Amino acid sequence: MERIIFAESWREFFGGVGLESFGDFYDYPGGTKIGKNERRNVYRLTFGEGADAKVFYIKRFEKPHLKDMLSARCNFGRLTSQAGVEWSNANLLFENGIDTYKPVCMGKRTICGLERKSFVITEQLKSTCLLDFVIKKWHALERPRQDGIIIAMAKLARKAHQANISLQDLYIWHIFIDEESLEDDCRLSVIDLHRMLRNVKDPNKKIRDMGALYWSMSSDYFDAEHKDLLVATYTDDGWAGGKDAILGSIRKRAEVLGSRRILRNHY
Repeated sequence: MERIIFAESWREFFGGVGLESFGDFYDYPGGTKIGKNERRNVYRLTFGEGADAKVFYIKRFEKPHLKDMLSARCNFGRLTSQAGVEWSNANLLFENGIDTYKPVCMGKRTICGLERKSFVITEQLKSTCLLDFVIKKWHALERPRQDGIIIAMAKLARKAHQANISLQDLYIWHIFIDEESLEDDCRLSVIDLHRMLRNVKDPNKKIRDMGALYWSMSSDYFDAEHKDLLVATYTDDGWAGGKDAILGSIRKRAEVLGSRRILRNHY
């Protein structure tokens, strides 16, 4: 069984470039490879030229692991395709005022109700990966501008957690920044939603998210005051005991990640 879902009027657009059936999308030979492994690949798709060009990202899934299928069922209360996970998670973030890539099309192929293949297409974000921005421009920014970005990062995490959303991959390379918003209220977006969890009330899982973000902030760019501001803004007296009550837990989680992964692989 095959099924395709389009957001808004995107069915007409994709039909205009010859993409209509599940096979049209899943087996489309064009695009630029961004990443690929045995069960998932990501390609950049560009349709049109010049100012009229539209850029999308297609993420394709094939024969998902049983653990991923079980995780999706636990998270959604029903069998959900891997593409459906990203589609639903993106829309949940938008519903809670958190920006992310906009899903425009999703499809799945199932056999006896079990996913065999699926895909999701999202529009390209009109912003910059925060990691790239930091590497190229951080040291040239005045301190108040740096602090504004730190505060925006903390508020993004806080807003997600207040909605009981856990962003398990909350690293700065999964955050995008709208550079045109720097002089006003810094606008951030978050990507890579595959492991996002909903209905999370366990504060320890939220601290793990903050530990990931804290760890991903290299000391080559972020000093102790930056990290202190991150935690202080995030807590904002919303936790028993305030900042000091959870700072140790966040640092401990960051140390665990540091013992398992090499941050230099990203910078």
